[in-house]
Amino acid sequence: MAMMRDQAFGSKSEQVVEGTSINDLNKSSLETYRNRIKNDNPSFPYKDLPDDQFCDKVGISKDGQLTIGGILMLGQRDTVQRHVSNFWIDYLEIPGKNLADAQVRYTFRMQEQDNIWESYQIILQRLRNFVDAPYEARPDGVGAEDESQLYALREGLTNCCAHADYFSPMHPTIRVFADRIELQNPGRFMFPLTELRSQIHSIPRNPNIIKFFRYAKLGENAGYGIDKMLAWERMTNGKVEFASDLLCSTITYWFGEQVSGQASGQASGQASGQVLLLINCIRDKVYSITELQEMLGIKSRRYLREEIVIPAIEGGYVLRAYPDKPNHPNQRYYLSEKGLKLVVGYKL
Repeated sequence: MAMMRDQAFGSKSEQVVEGTSINDLNKSSLETYRNRIKNDNPSFPYKDLPDDQFCDKVGISKDGQLTIGGILMLGQRDTVQRHVSNFWIDYLEIPGKNLADAQVRYTFRMQEQDNIWESYQIILQRLRNFVDAPYEARPDGVGAEDESQLYALREGLTNCCAHADYFSPMHPTIRVFADRIELQNPGRFMFPLTELRSQIHSIPRNPNIIKFFRYAKLGENAGYGIDKMLAWERMTNGKVEFASDLLCSTITYWFGEQVSGQASGQASGQASGQVLLLINCIRDKVYSITELQEMLGIKSRRYLREEIVIPAIEGGYVLRAYPDKPNHPNQRYYLSEKGLKLVVGYKL
């Protein structure tokens, strides 16, 4: 089956789906996508057209009917599931170097999203917490042309989302371990891995999906953005590895000595990635442990308390409403001035 799908390589995502229209798109997804283009690609010639004309011009639709790529990128959940029933991009944060090493299976798992665009935005925000990424007053905190660790990761994430075989029984999976970030895709690289670092290849599995990312200044004009991904090695001293077989392809970003966030934050005395997540969850509010557990999507209350909340308190970032009674039944948690300084976009 994988070989049969490879025969349709480069054409499936451009197929028109009869009986669909732009009313089958997620309105919020389309709006945020168009805003991204207006902000980052102001010279784009179709940015001010009405929605129906815009979608036809960029390939989301053709003569008013959606393409497979348009549905995957911006479709409503029901529409996506009706036409691409296996669609799902999975994202997990695993507190160990492998599943066997982790005390709990994961500390965060992204809920299923309607489409590629919604998944992409959430994952990119989560990845911010594991790298050095200077704050910018933008939705994802990274510029269209940037030289940050997040930018190198973003290129790999774009690659993962744009080149996946969405008709495979597998699904794209992004896993953050204690020592690396793995992006695994259904579908093999369509060229020898030995050529990745030395040659430019422009053989997209889903041509219109990579165009959608490129129009929003989120993907390379040529090739797979390999040079942008490899900038990770220069910035972090961590390796970038590529692997591929008949069924899937994997890009692995190994954390190097210059990566902060969850991997090295504890050792360096900085707030860890998980503590930063807690801080940006609490912000200027007051929450119980139950509320924090639900907001962070963490199954184990013991893990949340012992591995995240207590280190945040010991680091001086979080305060208890009842400091002398840690187990008070009405215990609540809020940020100290030190913690507030680490909230993205917050001004004291």
